Amino acid sequence: MNYIHASDTFLPNIRHSHAADWAGAGKGLGVLFYFSDDQGAAFRRAVKTMDPALSAVLEREPELDALKGATAEAAWFQAGERTYYVVSLGAGTRRDPSGLRVGVERAMKVAYGRKHKGVAMYVDGATPAELRLAAEAAVVAGYRYDTTKSERKAREEIQVSVVGRGINASELAEAEAVGRGTAFARELAILPASHAYPKAVVEMVKTWAKGLPIEFQVYGREECKAKGMGSFLSVAAGSHNEPQMLVMRYKPKGARPGVRLGFVGKGVIFDTGGYNLKVGAYKDLIDMKADMGGAAAVCGAMMTVAKLGVPVEVIGVCGLTDNMISGTATHPGDVVKSMTGKTIEIQNTDAEGRLVLADAVAVAREEGATQLVDVATLTGACAIALGGYFTGLMTNDRAWASKVSEICNANGEPVWELPLHYRHADELKSDVADISNMGKGREGGAMLAATFIRQFVGDTPWVHLDIAGSGNIFGDTGVHGTARYSGVMASSLVQLALAHGK
Repeated sequence: MNYIHASDTFLPNIRHSHAADWAGAGKGLGVLFYFSDDQGAAFRRAVKTMDPALSAVLEREPELDALKGATAEAAWFQAGERTYYVVSLGAGTRRDPSGLRVGVERAMKVAYGRKHKGVAMYVDGATPAELRLAAEAAVVAGYRYDTTKSERKAREEIQVSVVGRGINASELAEAEAVGRGTAFARELAILPASHAYPKAVVEMVKTWAKGLPIEFQVYGREECKAKGMGSFLSVAAGSHNEPQMLVMRYKPKGARPGVRLGFVGKGVIFDTGGYNLKVGAYKDLIDMKADMGGAAAVCGAMMTVAKLGVPVEVIGVCGLTDNMISGTATHPGDVVKSMTGKTIEIQNTDAEGRLVLADAVAVAREEGATQLVDVATLTGACAIALGGYFTGLMTNDRAWASKVSEICNANGEPVWELPLHYRHADELKSDVADISNMGKGREGGAMLAATFIRQFVGDTPWVHLDIAGSGNIFGDTGVHGTARYSGVMASSLVQLALAHGK
């Protein structure tokens, strides 16, 4: 295996400072964002007050789309010795956390390409919550993948001055940390399976978490057998790679009593489909290196929670394996026993993520999780239903789902709830086992997969997040399409922990 020793050189080297107004933001590159329902008139009035030199230049270009409130339009300007990048994010109806997060990240990536060491960032009319989101997105924009290239460029530090009131230095430092956690998740998802095999992922995460108050425990193949994880091991059966059930425990002093959050990630580092072999365009199979996007998000979140010292206990569990074909691989029709004792008929070896999660959520429950969130690139059905804009949410607990939804939506990683119904459970009945891992057909695939996982969470409040669509950044990261994974939910899991630590 081509294991590259883990380092943090891929991390964005973005450092934030705060300026209450534009005059205090220095003289570096100025990046200005706005939404508009009046063809940019209010924004131009604001610029006239805060930067007369820029205003004079803008008045000479009244017909530019970037100055008339058009969606995703931008233009460069020069006023004296200072360079400006003005970005129109569209009408006010598009002003939501997701639109802001995506718009700022895309534009700041362009701005950093100009090699300025100092950048002033202004969002017209921003609330404190919007400033935090923009600050976080500005950090994520500094991420660049080059780990497996022969030449790796040093990340020069860029100072970003965030302009606005209602946010302080500690909140900006928090946004930096959360943005770096998303970068960790992206790095893990983009790394090829030749480098991010299960043991390598564990070693990378341990290296990145060095010095943080996280306790690690790893169950290998024999330990998983001893604990009865037949569901997880059925996926790993065809691979010579040692599977790893990774447990991360964060138990800070002074933690809020009675709460132990459980974050669970699907970590299929490459998915061939097993004997139910995947077919389709070749790039569809290349994307299967990112079938561990849920585990990547959990790892990024765990490191960030520990870095920030959030006063709540969190357990992270990631089932790490690949799903391969060999003489020892699981056959369609095999019956296995899960950690809970429930037997499973494996009707489809390409419905493997739910098999990984069945035992992973059981481990999280054994670790004492009081609430569960699992994150998984689970079903193409969810991607077809919701596209890349929403994460599918399914649950067994209304109050817990409302809390998770509120946080994710406010954090610019929106979710959309899909129903779980007794008819879905009826479809999973088996003639030869307690439950089947497949329904009667492709219809309702996202809900059927979630219903399967639900059988293993007991009465613990649980939310399932299907990121099969939202885990991709279509047409935005990676010119050739093989470095376009978003790290979605790494940030929202941190926000969930922060909310419970208050």
